[in-house]
Formats: sequence, structure tokens, C-alpha cells
Amino acid sequence: TEKKAGTPSFSYQKFTEKCGFKNKSFLHQIIHTKKQISKSSIYAISKALGHTKSEALFFDTLVSFNQARTLDEKNHFFNQLNILCTSNKKSSANCEVAKEHFEYYSI
Repeated sequence: TEKKAGTPSFSYQKFTEKCGFKNKSFLHQIIHTKKQISKSSIYAISKALGHTKSEALFFDTLVSFNQARTLDEKNHFFNQLNILCTSNKKSSANCEVAKEHFEYYSI
């Protein structure tokens, strides 16, 4: 949505094509939480965004946290996100998720 606002030629359809998805409304459905993202779709989106390996792993873990169905799963992925943040010294100051915000993020 941010990219769409800053670049008039950007569209969900163009990015969907860049990801290699056949369903033209796929990304729109994901963004508006009407569809879950599979592991292969996470990989395709990461690749289209040009993520590094560590960014792709963080994105995968973030999606897993968001899609977790139980509190135990949420806790697991929340802890993984914090580990990934602290292991990446370059961005750890901007990345650590505050524990007091866990409830908000896990809704």
C-alpha cells in the first residue's frame, strides 16, 4: 500500500505478476487478511521484494507469527522474531518487539 501511494505505476497486479502468482487478486486478499500465505508464497514474495537471506527469514517468521492460531505458536514465533532481531546487529535497535506490545500484535 505504501509503495502503491508513492509510485503511481505500481499495482497489486504488477507485483502479483512479479511474484509469479496466477490469481491477480492474491496479494490484495493477503493484505486485507482474506487469505493466508503458504511457505512457497512467502518465498515468492520475499524474492520479488529482493530480500536478503536474513530479511527473508525474518519475513517468514513474521508471517508465521501473524498466522499462528494458538498462544503457544504466537509465543514461539514472537521469541524467534526477537532472536532474529538481536542476532542482526545492524538493525536490532529498530527491530526488537517490546514484550508489552505482544498482546497488541497477537490480536
